[in-house]
Amino acid sequence: MKKGNIIAAVLCLILSGAVIAISAGFPAGRDGVPGPGMVPVIVSVLLAAASITLIIHSLRMAPEENHPLAMFSDDSKRVYLCMGVLIVYVVLLGFLGFLISTVLLLFLFIRWFAKKTYLFSGVYAVVLTALIYSVFRFLLKVPLDFGIL
Repeated sequence: MKKGNIIAAVLCLILSGAVIAISAGFPAGRDGVPGPGMVPVIVSVLLAAASITLIIHSLRMAPEENHPLAMFSDDSKRVYLCMGVLIVYVVLLGFLGFLISTVLLLFLFIRWFAKKTYLFSGVYAVVLTALIYSVFRFLLKVPLDFGIL
């Protein structure tokens, strides 16, 4: 686990640095209003701090705490499948748009994790998607792509 923690933390540090570098190219804020790069930089700095903390914790880990990682356990396979579903979701966003893709994703995740009925999962997926859409559209003034609709 020690080696896996250090590898994951270094990868997150690299990701954090890349996001900060990309965000530096975003327009600067004006008149006291922060620019669009502020939030990614804040999140990246927090990610970098968490990564450094994980590295320090891993290096100070006692040998009896260092358990091997089960890369192909049933739990790990579920995580890999979940990551795959999220990648498919991101790809589908471009084709189907936010509404259809998000309803499908939430329906699948509610069925899978909460083990609810089809009706419950469908209703909650639609309600949550409508809530997310409303927050972005009306509160944050960020239009979301409807895709094929």
